[in-house]
Amino acid sequence: MPRRVVHFAPNMTSHRHHQHLDDDLVRRPRVQLYGEEAPRATLPTAPDFLFCVELGLLIRSRQIKHTSVYTLMDEVSARLRDVRITNHIHHGGAHENHKDWTIMEDKAIPTQLSDHRFGVKIVSPFFRFGPGHGETWLPLLDVVMSVLNYDFELTTHHQCSTSVHVVPARGHWTLGEAKALATSAIYFERCFDALMPYYRRRTIFAKSNRHNQYLGRRSVTACVASINGQTDSFANLAARMNWCGAKTATSEALGNSDDFPHDAYRWNFLGLSNDNGYGTIEFRQPPGSTDSAEAIKWVMLVGCFARLSCAFSVRPEHQPSLFSLGKWIRYEARLCKFNRLYVDELKRMFERADEPQFAPGAGRDPEVISGDEASRLRWLEALRWNAGQQKFKELVNNSQKKKRRA
Repeated sequence: MPRRVVHFAPNMTSHRHHQHLDDDLVRRPRVQLYGEEAPRATLPTAPDFLFCVELGLLIRSRQIKHTSVYTLMDEVSARLRDVRITNHIHHGGAHENHKDWTIMEDKAIPTQLSDHRFGVKIVSPFFRFGPGHGETWLPLLDVVMSVLNYDFELTTHHQCSTSVHVVPARGHWTLGEAKALATSAIYFERCFDALMPYYRRRTIFAKSNRHNQYLGRRSVTACVASINGQTDSFANLAARMNWCGAKTATSEALGNSDDFPHDAYRWNFLGLSNDNGYGTIEFRQPPGSTDSAEAIKWVMLVGCFARLSCAFSVRPEHQPSLFSLGKWIRYEARLCKFNRLYVDELKRMFERADEPQFAPGAGRDPEVISGDEASRLRWLEALRWNAGQQKFKELVNNSQKKKRRA
């Protein structure tokens, strides 16, 4: 078969092929070439990813009236061990076990002591996301959520969340890949907002990257051009995507008088601040998941979006289409060989979505936050510990040790 000629998008590095994922695929002639019925050979190759998911939930035992989050976590740990899910409770410290599921207190979620409900975060190990790899993690996630629902009552709160960390399966990002995901995230931010419940569109714990202190003064086209053409390092990219202004509600809550990088954005790029590409990019916006179908849906959305972002480039001069995004996410999910039931769940999610709002200022963060939210922001800032990122660091360190011994 003759080699296909590929044209690179402006300002993009040429180490991989880029086609254009634009707003109007269903009406443009190229849909015949890159549409849902096209064979895989006509599409650029998307890399496999590693991912881990953090499940932040408000939990109460069905059997024991716990008065402490620690005894509740002990029970959660025991019930998971009963079904051979290896896990441990994280009580503090910098190190983390990357092989097990982690159970830890989630102080971003308000405790309801009178009702014996506590905020708990359950963090998976890293799994592979790509064609044929779902069978290694889908059953485990289903077992974990089944145990939680059988032995405990799971409740979602506005501060509950489902965070997904991604990194290419080779173990590190190229700068081009990280920039591609960043520009896609900016371009499609209003479409992603339309998939979320309203309270997760204006939460102080998953602020808008599009309206941060650095990018908020620019058009989407200018944002994409700035990331593609002026970003020359991972640290630079992380700062542009996660730059918090001195006069924002978050800054006031933390007592900062200057602009500063902050991790509580929809897409958290600060895991790449070490500037060597070894780190995760975290999507923090989804709400809490009380069953496996919900959790799996968010993992699939992020994993497929990451793969697409590394194989296509956006056309910021066109307005993004929620319909086209949903079509391509489902197409990628089928290429990854997910069961039709899961693909149909993605379809329903896009069908139930609101119409994206593209009016000026849509999606901006709240200007005022509650005292409770301010105190939780301060606690998270003092902790400065990210479970998914720490798991990945331990995974990388363990891999490097094995190579040295070999």
